[in-house]
Amino acid sequence: MARRSKAYVICSDRPRAGKTLFARVLIEFLKRFDEMPGVFDTNVPAGDLITLFPKDTTLLSFERIRGQMALLDAIIAAPGRDYVIDLSDRITRLFFQTLDHVGFIEEAKTHGLDVVVFFILDGSPASAELAEHLVGTVPKAPIVLIENRVRSETDKRTGVHHAHPGLQGLLRMDIPDLDPIFINAINRPGFTFQDFFPAGALPLAPEGPAIPASMTHEIRRWLEGVTCQINQIHMELRLEDLMTDRS
Repeated sequence: MARRSKAYVICSDRPRAGKTLFARVLIEFLKRFDEMPGVFDTNVPAGDLITLFPKDTTLLSFERIRGQMALLDAIIAAPGRDYVIDLSDRITRLFFQTLDHVGFIEEAKTHGLDVVVFFILDGSPASAELAEHLVGTVPKAPIVLIENRVRSETDKRTGVHHAHPGLQGLLRMDIPDLDPIFINAINRPGFTFQDFFPAGALPLAPEGPAIPASMTHEIRRWLEGVTCQINQIHMELRLEDLMTDRS
């Protein structure tokens, strides 16, 4: 069975939820095992991803009709490639309403591409309600719920979504805690996760910022915890592809 391409949409209902950090890990994970994915950065005007991956990232405003059509048309026009879309919290509802309105998910499937949604919860009832709304809005797209523990203690609210009836049975991830000192290191200009993956799939990236040896183990441990879960999600999605092809 030929591997179906994916358009991974990373979203949340709030700013500073860890979307861009997760997008970075996912992009570099995909880069190691497949070609570099196409990246869409809707965080206008900041554009963190276009700074990190300038050759493969398109910065656009989805709040405008032109931006909406540019993103969707670009994906349909170049089948056979994976995509990562870092969605601004301001446009989460608009984005999925647009996908539903134009029948994008169904159209993309005819081109061999599936939409996969990673939704980062913040533990509040509003976050769980929006996630449930997306389940109803895009029922043909797998939704992966992420609990991101890379936050300050005062910002953590957990447990609300676990008992929410509309979210039962969805795929889930849990991004482990990481001390702010390591977050600062990751955010240094020139940092790449390629230096922290196990050797084998690709050569290590060339020059990057010097990371103290004391930090290397902790970043590698955290990265392994995240990428193991991404790999598990990949396996689940490919199993779904196989079952769909056989039905």
